[in-house]
Amino acid sequence: MRQDVLVWGISWIYIGVIMGGMFWWGASKDWSSEKPILNPNPERFWAKPNASCSVPDPYADEAPIRTVQKDCYSKWYYWQLPEDEVTVATRAFVWILYVLHQLSHWAFIWIAQQDRAKIIARKEEVYSTTLRWYNWAMIGITYLFHLLHLVQTHVTYDATAKDVVIQSSQASVIMMLVFVICLEYKNRGMFCGWPNQHSDDWLARKIKLSELPFHYVRKYHGYAFSWAVIYTFWYHPMENTYGHMLGFIHTFLVMIQGSLIYQKIHLNKYWRLLLECWVWFHGFSIAVMVAKEENFWEESAPFIFGYGFGTLFFLTQLYGLPFWYKINPYFRLIPAICWIIFAVSVVVAVPAIPNSYIGLGLGSIPAGQWACSFAAWLILLVLFKCMPKSLTTLNPAIQACVTCFIYAIFVICSFLFQKYATDVDIPFMIGTYIFVFLNIIGCAISWFFMPKPHHFDEIEAALISNDSPDTVQTNQTSVPRNKISSSEVSNSSSL
Repeated sequence: MRQDVLVWGISWIYIGVIMGGMFWWGASKDWSSEKPILNPNPERFWAKPNASCSVPDPYADEAPIRTVQKDCYSKWYYWQLPEDEVTVATRAFVWILYVLHQLSHWAFIWIAQQDRAKIIARKEEVYSTTLRWYNWAMIGITYLFHLLHLVQTHVTYDATAKDVVIQSSQASVIMMLVFVICLEYKNRGMFCGWPNQHSDDWLARKIKLSELPFHYVRKYHGYAFSWAVIYTFWYHPMENTYGHMLGFIHTFLVMIQGSLIYQKIHLNKYWRLLLECWVWFHGFSIAVMVAKEENFWEESAPFIFGYGFGTLFFLTQLYGLPFWYKINPYFRLIPAICWIIFAVSVVVAVPAIPNSYIGLGLGSIPAGQWACSFAAWLILLVLFKCMPKSLTTLNPAIQACVTCFIYAIFVICSFLFQKYATDVDIPFMIGTYIFVFLNIIGCAISWFFMPKPHHFDEIEAALISNDSPDTVQTNQTSVPRNKISSSEVSNSSSL
């Protein structure tokens, strides 16, 4: 059996064991907090704020975020200890684990990318089915820190949610999904597989985005994705709820995907699609779990997440699969049309669901993802034209320090937002997208301090001269694109 497939399968078993341990250990302590608004547990947590944000809050003096007037309910993360049970040691413990996890994962991504040149020098295939030593190390790190987080939850409980705002955790995942759309743009376009690299109609030729800025995403997305999932992973304690379970499975799988760098399974389009659309199930489950009403369908959040990510799946994500390019392109419209008919029919058929949920649910999340993807392209393009080219030749130690500094800014901003939340009283989603753009801009800047992506100059020259995209002229010879590493000239290295 292929070694990469074997490790992938074992990883599914491992996360199943960890999740089983999470539920067993929690149940042994009589933990049960799936519905924090309807069935709060005052012996373990403070209650969630009143949904209207207008009723006097008995905990307001100890937790300033509970005094905000806009979205106080959404901004309060329920699964954290009361302030009088928290110490400097409990906070330091989880932050030390987070930093060690993050830096070790980043270090092996860097080692793997340095090894790529040696692989090519040995005239070996870059993408293998046999794990290299750094793949084993990254797998071990992922396994180890999941076990440590489970133990830490039952020793000190609190994760980093005590110190950083919840919007930053959500924004890190949104940022990752935005960059995935950028990665996949060449192969599947934006809407029902259009405009992809083969689209030749007059409109596609006029509006198709230049792929040049996206080469930086393909080369360096591993650092951003690693931060997104590890930061989110340590934001939450391993509480035994189905919402936490789906979230931890998602972050674990993305870490495994990153650990399988330069492995052929890393390129599998069906596996990548599962990783990308998993947020659909997770987001919907969380919206149901924290619903303010017994009948969750009477609230907008389940429709925003359920319909929103469903629309993104049927209009954008689905069309990266290979079979779509072997059949008539008009067939790509069928899933999108069927999904919209289904979504509208459900709302119309159930009188208790307001009709306004149709537009709100179908449009809000996809519009945000599409707009942020275009903004990411524009930001990368501007930075490509403005950033000094000399930055790419800096000492690797300086490049590493710049990367750590930029990501530290993300965390510091989140900490300040949490600490001074009463002075930054803005709606939840606006705050989330502020962090999304901060993350996109910061990640993009960090990439321009690193060496140019492989064959970037040749690709740039080919695009400027409108040469055929089927070959790229390297310094040695003209090499077919599919023989160069898939990660730098096609969309193959997504996630």
